[in-house]
Amino acid sequence: MPKPLPDPTAFRADTSDCESVTHFMRYGILGALEVFDGDRRVGVDRPRRRAVLAFLLLHANRSVTTEQLVNALWEADPPHSARGQVHTAVSELRRVLGPDKGRPLASHHGIYRLSVTDSALDLAEFRHRVGQARRLAGSGDLREAAHTVRRSLEAWRGPALADITAPFADPVRAQLEEQRFAAHELLAELELGAGRHRELVPELTALLADHPTREGIAERLMLALYRSGRQIDALAVARSLRVLLVEEFGLDPGRSLIELEQAVLRADPSLAPPNGPACGPRVQQPDGRTGPRASGPAACDHGRTMPHAAPRNPVPAPGGPSRPGHWVQAPRPAQLPPHTAGFIGRGEQLAALDAVAGHAFNASRIALVSGPAGSGKTALAVRWAHRRTDSFPDGQLFADLRGGADDGQPAQVLKRFLIALGMPARQVPTSTGAREDLYRSCLAGRRVLVVLDNAHDYRQIRPLLPGAPSCLTVVTSRRMLSALFVECGATAIRVDALCSGQAVEALSRIVGPELVASHPRAARELARLCGGLPLALRIAGARLLVDQMSLDELVEELAAGDGQSVDLERLGDGSGVPGREAAHTYRRSAPEPPLASQLLGAHPG
Repeated sequence: MPKPLPDPTAFRADTSDCESVTHFMRYGILGALEVFDGDRRVGVDRPRRRAVLAFLLLHANRSVTTEQLVNALWEADPPHSARGQVHTAVSELRRVLGPDKGRPLASHHGIYRLSVTDSALDLAEFRHRVGQARRLAGSGDLREAAHTVRRSLEAWRGPALADITAPFADPVRAQLEEQRFAAHELLAELELGAGRHRELVPELTALLADHPTREGIAERLMLALYRSGRQIDALAVARSLRVLLVEEFGLDPGRSLIELEQAVLRADPSLAPPNGPACGPRVQQPDGRTGPRASGPAACDHGRTMPHAAPRNPVPAPGGPSRPGHWVQAPRPAQLPPHTAGFIGRGEQLAALDAVAGHAFNASRIALVSGPAGSGKTALAVRWAHRRTDSFPDGQLFADLRGGADDGQPAQVLKRFLIALGMPARQVPTSTGAREDLYRSCLAGRRVLVVLDNAHDYRQIRPLLPGAPSCLTVVTSRRMLSALFVECGATAIRVDALCSGQAVEALSRIVGPELVASHPRAARELARLCGGLPLALRIAGARLLVDQMSLDELVEELAAGDGQSVDLERLGDGSGVPGREAAHTYRRSAPEPPLASQLLGAHPG
């Protein structure tokens, strides 16, 4: 009989609304796809059906459209029969899962929903137990926390989605592998903090063999070896890694590993375990016993702690996770730009963002705010982010990706983020991949809000997405970025132009209610010419204030349709920044209403 998936009663399910329809079915995606009805394996043999089921499991208890499935299975080149193949696969899955199970897979007019309790999916079980371990560690119970992490890792039977070859699988597989690796790192920190050094050595040795360039694992293995009285073996780990980095990549190890190697060489007393026995190289004592040197630089002093030694409390503090000693004590990142003038309405969109923030840590916490150029996507994201800073006590990161411009490329943004998180600029890795790995490791266990503004495509933002489920990401873009829904299960939030009344109210907040009240008809006409676009309204308001024009004069000028451009250089301090920003947005946008065309098209850049 095949080995069943982990016991679904091992922890509490959060999705009680579907408990009654799926209490017999259990699913596994942390390895090859598996489906069990009790202890009986349910066969899902055809690759297309397995891929559809895997995608539905990744989006369990959420609606999935036929278009999303088509994109997930074929990306940009679906066959003419793609929709039919999806319908056929779903129909067969409904038959396999069986009506006697309460029809967990529902379909209605091309929209599908697979109802799955947390206790029925191994991925949800894994995430739940990792979160539980962090809470236990926060209360000081390191041994039970370590035991809980070990149980979470038992859910893994191999690479996630091991037998799924559809295009969506590789990015998801990489993302889940990062979460698995973060759990291994958490386990190492917990075991080191609990003084279980010898027990940890075989596991870290195997983990480093699988991930030979991960310096964080190498450092933890060195510390575990040293605290086990194996100073020479600890030094051998550092030297092997140095050779690998030089020969394969032409790089030197990071400063943290170098400092730890030097501390091991001199048997620095600060490497002693927290509240543990003496450590360091063992020597023959005059009375014939063996033990650590009793004096000199190798003596163990439990009152000191080197920055690169394992932390006494391995759980990240509210200010962020423990860092290697060469990281600077940077302030908590708070990179949100100021509020935008004239913001009004958007209650539905703000509520949708609140709902994403309220998702459990085992659900997708990514929101895509999309809409036409100038519709106020950034203003909405920033306004909401400022309202919810208390929900992200470890900081807020913000990047304007500039629609794919050179200074909005992932490598540059990752460097900015790493420096904001405390890494000295000179020590930021040169390769984008290494920066991405380090960035996700820094965010593991932290509650950080990441706002990625003005994204051009999914490839631009993928390296910037946190792997930690405790973080939340808000992306703004003129495009729908379907891959973000397919591969990450993002929530779509649409922003359109303001209605006439809201546009007039926004204008009054920019230029003052007295001016609008004194010329109500001209204000309505200006709002119409702006097409209800908040950016156009703000630029028009700036014209009124800076040039001291009347509403009637501006409306007459713009309605004349003489094709003359508005001189945005005269706005503000003459720097031309508003003009350049508006122009950048406009160049990438579809034609807008008359004033939008003139205001957004007139630029010095």
